[in-house]
Amino acid sequence: FYRVVNDVFQSISLHISVSNCNCTIEFVVSPLCIGRTIVKSFCGKDHLKLFESDYSWFLYDKNNKESIEKCICAMLKYLKEYLIPFFENTKNAKSAYYKVCDFQKRNYKNGLVLHDYSLFCFSLKAGLYDESLEHLKAMKAQIEFAYSRNEEAFGDKLPIRYKKNIANELKVLDRQMEMVKKRDTTQMNEFIFQNEKLALLNLGMLKSKG
Repeated sequence: FYRVVNDVFQSISLHISVSNCNCTIEFVVSPLCIGRTIVKSFCGKDHLKLFESDYSWFLYDKNNKESIEKCICAMLKYLKEYLIPFFENTKNAKSAYYKVCDFQKRNYKNGLVLHDYSLFCFSLKAGLYDESLEHLKAMKAQIEFAYSRNEEAFGDKLPIRYKKNIANELKVLDRQMEMVKKRDTTQMNEFIFQNEKLALLNLGMLKSKG
């Protein structure tokens, strides 16, 4: 299930394990201006128990009605206590940015994911340009680090297509960093407008002109 509130996309998905003995509800709060990622089936990998820094899922016995009902009640408790208030407090880019950052800091083992692209998009839409720049720098550093590790491991055997893709990604990040550094609101507003338009088209909430 998903909904769009202002400039924010929120969704939940019931995820049952292959073993069919545990499950959870996964969720995401994402900026519409992240663009292409936003489709009807999009959902993140954050799940209910992470609100208590617990990476486990909910257990149940598929052959025991009482066990199943107990599992459902437990998930509903987390929904009411944590997820619904979280969704209610993330209804625009600025509030969502701070709440998602806080969620990561409190509940992820390694804290805030500075290279999270969605945080860049949230902060850009919210006009938090210093934060936007920090996220872009972290993304660039992450890509360069991964590339250097692959280069060490594979040397000349690295595929040319991979090298080109990395070079293109870095060029895009450099252009975006320059855009933010210069506070080029015309370019930033166009980035936001086009990406939100694409997301709404993907969701069928905006009609294509052909």
